[in-house]
Amino acid sequence: MKEALREQVWKHIRNRLAKKRESQGITQTELAKKIGKHQTFVSKYETDQSSLNVMDFIAVCTALRVSPSKLIENARKN
Repeated sequence: MKEALREQVWKHIRNRLAKKRESQGITQTELAKKIGKHQTFVSKYETDQSSLNVMDFIAVCTALRVSPSKLIENARKN
């Protein structure tokens, strides 16, 4: 996958995760507690200051009740 496309996919994923969190009324601090991280961890990946590894991505998806595979599939379509 070309670098620009990969960045576009991750941008879409970050945005969808943030919107899902907000739509559920979950704060960054609450999400961080659910996944065993600090609030700054959530803030940094949501604002593209850091990236998610696979395990953290799955943990965030699980906490937000989002299918990781569907999220990736939808991101690749856009």
